Amino acid sequence: MEQTDHRFRDFFYKPENSTKREALLLNKLLYDVQLSSALAGQYIKAYRTDVDDNGYDLIFDTEMVSRKIQVKSRMLDATTTSWDIKRGLLRPELSESLRFGMSANMEVGVSGGVILQEVKMLLGDIEVSYHYTDLSIIRLFQLQIIGNRISKRCADKLIQQLNSGHFHDKVKLQKSLFLKAKSATALIEMMGLTSSFFHVQLKELLYRRRHKTETLLNDTPKEHVEKDILTKLQNLCLI
Repeated sequence: MEQTDHRFRDFFYKPENSTKREALLLNKLLYDVQLSSALAGQYIKAYRTDVDDNGYDLIFDTEMVSRKIQVKSRMLDATTTSWDIKRGLLRPELSESLRFGMSANMEVGVSGGVILQEVKMLLGDIEVSYHYTDLSIIRLFQLQIIGNRISKRCADKLIQQLNSGHFHDKVKLQKSLFLKAKSATALIEMMGLTSSFFHVQLKELLYRRRHKTETLLNDTPKEHVEKDILTKLQNLCLI
């Protein structure tokens, strides 16, 4: 048994096994997401890209919403705290670019997101926690609705970089700009793959904050919407 556990640990930690490890973890992600959606009475289709030349590994599709996702992984005790992400993945689509106040000369993107799988070794098994971010969440850090001054600086720098350069140019995405999902079900909602009003509120808030409008969503005061978003995030994430 001890020898088996040693081989099991080697599989996850040896650099030469990184591609195999990522394939295994990707399968687990797909299983967790599709099982959670099925238990909620919904089926999420998942498509893997043959190559990630556009910066994403998966496309999740509910027939109402599609989301392009880059997947990263790290062992819980790893020292890696940032990842290279293509700018076009995080940049908004043309229809959403004005909401985020992005540069008029910026190349548009695909309004994608990034999932980080954090792996903890157990006795003969693993435990995977899911962390997620996209431009909406990064903007919440920038506005200091969530996070602290350090995460705000990271968000400021990243959004400034997204306003220039080409689609395929890469930026450093810091772990401090991710939110840890409480479950696979929460991850699905964070990606915007449900009919939750939360995402409508979030995008409306970001648009109104840009234009310094004090009311939004049928004249609801801005501070009430911010409080609702924070409460929802606390239900979904460990923040």
